[in-house]
Amino acid sequence: MILAPLFGLIGCGSACPSVSQERAEFFARTLPRPALHGSLDVPFTLINGLFAEQIRGMGPVPVPLPGLGEYQKQLGTVALVPRSIRLRPGKPGQVHFDLDFTVLHRKKALFTMETTAAVTPIVEGGRLLIPLGPEALRKVKPTLSPNAADQLAQAIHKRLPRAARMMVPQRALKGVANSALSQLVDGGYGLLRDSVVAEMAPRTQVAIDLPGLPVDGVQIRSRQGWLAVGMKTRLPVEGVLPHSDDAPDPTRMRLRLLGGAVASMGNKAIESGELPQRLNAKGKPSKGGEYRPGLSWESGDRPAKIWLWREQDTCMRARIGATPQLSTGQNTDKQQEVRVKVDD
Repeated sequence: MILAPLFGLIGCGSACPSVSQERAEFFARTLPRPALHGSLDVPFTLINGLFAEQIRGMGPVPVPLPGLGEYQKQLGTVALVPRSIRLRPGKPGQVHFDLDFTVLHRKKALFTMETTAAVTPIVEGGRLLIPLGPEALRKVKPTLSPNAADQLAQAIHKRLPRAARMMVPQRALKGVANSALSQLVDGGYGLLRDSVVAEMAPRTQVAIDLPGLPVDGVQIRSRQGWLAVGMKTRLPVEGVLPHSDDAPDPTRMRLRLLGGAVASMGNKAIESGELPQRLNAKGKPSKGGEYRPGLSWESGDRPAKIWLWREQDTCMRARIGATPQLSTGQNTDKQQEVRVKVDD
């Protein structure tokens, strides 16, 4: 790109101090901040898969079954083992989970239990953390197999001494089993919270790396099948992030950014020297280049605007419009990055 002919058309020949002041004001300007500058959309299937990996191979957690009275000693403990964790839509700011557990006695499944957890994700060290611990539990709804009471009564009967088994038939223990299951319905919250969920806590924390933005806050919304992580930044940004109801591909995350956020990040990179601070007349980076660049974004045709200031000789300012083309790839650290190319 040759810049000199373009400047020849729009050069105003204004005094250099005014051009320098204009450039300084451009980089120092403050802009109204929209609600969101970007959104990272994460399918539930990806998060569910991460939790499934974390609980895979976790052993049973022994617990006493309440409500058995004098038969507690004969039965001994049962054990809970996590079966699945499934994310589902929840209230704004939270994500909800359904957790399924199997109740075992001597390695035999007696029945299953389900609990609901509500988690408030947090942002820490550039990551979105979803910690699933005991404090997350909201309610427990045991789901019992049709013959749960019979199975529990049978398990108790088998553990009685031989003489007692002859005096107390299995059918007589069904009332005890029903009483125990009733108390389990009422007290299952504490049982799960203090046992298997507490045991799971060190395993069940999902961390998602956020884009390399100066994130100043997030807005969590769980949609039907995906989690939308809206991001605010400390950047001066123009424009409004469009609302989207379109679900992302269930196999990958989707990043949406305001064009103004990209331009603002570019300006920060120019100021820090990560992007060229000077260009020559051919538009190429040059330490001694006479043109100093800046970036902005305006809706409409060729929305990416490249500003150029020349503060020596014939002082001038230019604004060039372009349509950026985005692609992704790996950098030298094998991290995914977004690449921007302009060729019009």
